[in-house]
Amino acid sequence: MPPAALSFADMLDGSPASLAKLRARFDAAAREEKRVFESPVKRSTIDPSAAAALGAAFAEMMSASPANLVTMRERHDGESSTPTSSSVRHLSRQLLSPHPAPSTISLSPRDDATRAEPAPAADFADMFAASPATLAKMRAASRARDDHPHGGDARASGKKHRASIDDASAADPGRFDDMFAASPAQLAKLRAASARASPSGASSSSFPGFTTTSGNKGSHPYGDDRFVVVYDVVAADETECREKVLAICLEQTVELPASLVPEGTWIRENVVGRLEKLTPRAGLRGSYRCEISYHTDTAGNEISQLINVVFGNTSMKEGVMVADLIAPPSVLAAYPGPKFGVRGLRKLLGVPRGPIIMTALKPMGSSTAALAEMAYKFAKGGIDVVKDDHGLADQPYSPYDERVVACAAAVRRANEETGRRCIYAPCVNAPAHLVAKRAFAAKAAGAGAVLMIPGITGLDTMRELADDESFGLPIICHPAMLGAMLGGGSYDRVGGFSHEVLLGALPRVAGADATIFPSFGGRFGFSVKECEGIARGARRPMGGMPDIFPSPGGGMTMERVAAMNEVYGEDVLLLIGGSLMGHSPDLVANAKHFMKIAGRTDLYGPKENGGKGGGAGDVGGGGKDGKKVDFEALVSR
Repeated sequence: MPPAALSFADMLDGSPASLAKLRARFDAAAREEKRVFESPVKRSTIDPSAAAALGAAFAEMMSASPANLVTMRERHDGESSTPTSSSVRHLSRQLLSPHPAPSTISLSPRDDATRAEPAPAADFADMFAASPATLAKMRAASRARDDHPHGGDARASGKKHRASIDDASAADPGRFDDMFAASPAQLAKLRAASARASPSGASSSSFPGFTTTSGNKGSHPYGDDRFVVVYDVVAADETECREKVLAICLEQTVELPASLVPEGTWIRENVVGRLEKLTPRAGLRGSYRCEISYHTDTAGNEISQLINVVFGNTSMKEGVMVADLIAPPSVLAAYPGPKFGVRGLRKLLGVPRGPIIMTALKPMGSSTAALAEMAYKFAKGGIDVVKDDHGLADQPYSPYDERVVACAAAVRRANEETGRRCIYAPCVNAPAHLVAKRAFAAKAAGAGAVLMIPGITGLDTMRELADDESFGLPIICHPAMLGAMLGGGSYDRVGGFSHEVLLGALPRVAGADATIFPSFGGRFGFSVKECEGIARGARRPMGGMPDIFPSPGGGMTMERVAAMNEVYGEDVLLLIGGSLMGHSPDLVANAKHFMKIAGRTDLYGPKENGGKGGGAGDVGGGGKDGKKVDFEALVSR
């Protein structure tokens, strides 16, 4: 007989096709196990009532639908344990042991001739190898077996010991109903959980325990295995709104009419979206605000599929907007998030307090030599981040490889002269097969970060780079093309994504350490409220992910710096380009002016100003008393 633990591992790791192949292996195992069970055994080690109760538990699970199994679990939760239930668990572990000892297992105190129940392991093999449709067919066979005299006794005894069954099911982390009602994706998660689990009492079997959050409300109002999309829906009345919501629930998952996935079916209960809350006139322009939850399995732990489930086809419907996306920590754990965030980027730059300042190398058409000289002067003047303009790529007037090497060297030279830690961030907007190659080329050349455009190259491309431990540089997100997906605006359009989600939360989930966006008062018309939403998405609690820098730009002038500081606070990455270049011909002096109006006091680096560094309160050189500022103490506040 093949080891049971190995068989379970194979089944949980297998595709539906491979599960079918496993069934043939289990058929042979079942025949051998039946021979073992029909051999003479000792009956002194197992409580007979526990064996009967276990038989009733198996019979009940065999005759239940997947939806009913979930209901059974909810009924079982909270029940107290009993000595009988402990015996049931002990017996179940013996039955599932990879090497069950015939001399220690007994199903009944009756004679062998009266104990002709088919081997439970054979039933389990069939159930695990079967599709939900086949499980339904097996129900009739289960009822037929109940007519067996022994099965009838087990059923009667099961009624007597129902509380014991409930206790055993609630206490056992290896929940059979979880596995029977689970999708292939859920089974994969169960197997991963089994590798970490070490339940009490498991010493009686080498079969590992399984844990799952299915049906567990936990710390999230709709369950720790569900994420919530908040939609604003335009509708004439609540009846029409509910019809639209049902259409969204179906469209974003199964893309079938409701009649083909009726209520009570496994797919309807576990795959189709679920309306959790509907609030009239709470959305944009008095629309209905609707909270729809989706099981995390629908996204498959992939950000590309997550976005597909969130909006996908519904993005092409009028009068529907994604107002928010809420996910519990258990869901967010599947995504890397930012590697640096606010604290990490501050530490990298050596600026533990005050706004971080950034500018862009431009215009397109400039030679590599001209851009490198510009980068040197900006870094010399105290700019923290010198990035490529998002329009710089691999053009003939400044090829990518040539520009990155020259600009990284120019910034490094300025840092050697000032003692600062300015970083250069080239733009890696490129064909799909070249994005990672250019990013690593930038790192090799000495770049300190990269600029990415997920609206063109994709959020998952950014996620992949952020998740690559061998890369290890901060990522700055640029919003080009994302504007086509935005709702709101001057006309309060109920459509697309909210600013908070698209430019704040999603870049953060995908691994950005800063997110650029057009600030209020610039040439793009974003409102203060929309910009505050972006900053909120960059900073709100998200499963332990670090906060990231909101980076307002988009035609900002130095005259608007004070207003931006007031709205965004200290943890902001201020981006000014054209206004900085046009302030005067002296780019070094312009950079220091930018620092001053931003509220920075470290106007000189540690190697400048006769080695005294900046002015009062300088965090790049000395403090007010001339002593070195404790960076770690400041950044941990």
